[in-house]
Amino acid sequence: MNYYLELFGYLGSLLIILSMMFTSINKLRIINIIGSIISLIYSIIVDAWPIVILNASLIIINSIQLIKDYYRSSRLNNCRRYFNIKKYL
Repeated sequence: MNYYLELFGYLGSLLIILSMMFTSINKLRIINIIGSIISLIYSIIVDAWPIVILNASLIIINSIQLIKDYYRSSRLNNCRRYFNIKKYL
């Protein structure tokens, strides 16, 4: 097995592990998506299809949740502006 290919796989795993240390859920999801994409590419190259399914699922789930969070926060900010509510409320 190619040495650089192995390092690429370890990088993906490391990013997924590091993403769990973030306190911000959005940062966690973004780093997790990046790590999952790297792991997905590595898994396809080495023909590890169960891991491909796992990483593809993680990418889809985290992406959907990020989109939901974005729209939820933008709607909340619009309501705050409309009703002139302070951000700390």
